[in-house]
Amino acid sequence: MRTDKPSASKIAATPWKYGIDTHVRISEKVHEAAFSRASFDLETAKCCTNAIVHVMLCQHGKETFEAAPNPGLVPTQSLYLGNSLFGGIYETSNGKIVAFRGTATDEEFEVYDERTSPNSNGVASGFFEALMRIKTSSGDSVVQAVAREAMGCPIILTGHSIGAAVATLLAVDLNHIGTEFAAMYTFGSPRVIGTGVTIGSTFDNTYRCFNENDCIPSVPEASVLQPVFRHVGKPVVFRYSGANAAEDHFFYLRQLLHGYVEPVNDQASKITYRAHSDCTTMMVVFLIIACIALCFK
Repeated sequence: MRTDKPSASKIAATPWKYGIDTHVRISEKVHEAAFSRASFDLETAKCCTNAIVHVMLCQHGKETFEAAPNPGLVPTQSLYLGNSLFGGIYETSNGKIVAFRGTATDEEFEVYDERTSPNSNGVASGFFEALMRIKTSSGDSVVQAVAREAMGCPIILTGHSIGAAVATLLAVDLNHIGTEFAAMYTFGSPRVIGTGVTIGSTFDNTYRCFNENDCIPSVPEASVLQPVFRHVGKPVVFRYSGANAAEDHFFYLRQLLHGYVEPVNDQASKITYRAHSDCTTMMVVFLIIACIALCFK
């Protein structure tokens, strides 16, 4: 694990130099989310990251929200944090996905760097304030909007970085008002839940995906805050080491999105994947093709 830990705001800096803007429409094949599967599903994880990247690109003006990232993932509702596009609700053939992007504005950076103390509910104050400020284009709160969408339709919650924290707190709120969600997939989430917060059985189908070299999941430090913040969900560990901390944090939106991962083990308590770079994958494919060609000479 990396020992160099720059501030969260530096890690969340502009991701375009890591090639993310070339990976929105990932292929002709639709990566469909599995809403009824009670286990971690890599295709569902890809579908979730596809939605997250779409929100991120739209917020930066590189895509329009109405343009579907692929034919099986259709945006139906935009979600705003202040004046910034922060999330979206997407329709698939099996249900809906509620996706939140990672950190992009100065105000969002402050949530990491300055506003991580617990509030009266025992959750990280800055992340909770962000959740409470998210509105639809018509002015409804995100809790109201998602609860309405969940009526008769399975919902998957997902997010990256600050978006993962918001998705987790949204899940807690939905649980408190009796609204069920089918699953939650978070990527590189910081800690947001205090030990005194009660979570229900609906969190059984929650998967906390993190790169073991990504330092954001260790924010805020559990050892220095009371109540101690903790993660929720079954851990899905990815082993990937990029050139720097930012690459480690954006791994989910590039290597994972393209499926450059392979399982190492699948235990009841933890799932582990090994990740490799685009170049490594291409080299392996090239070598396989070369070997086949030699066999037929």
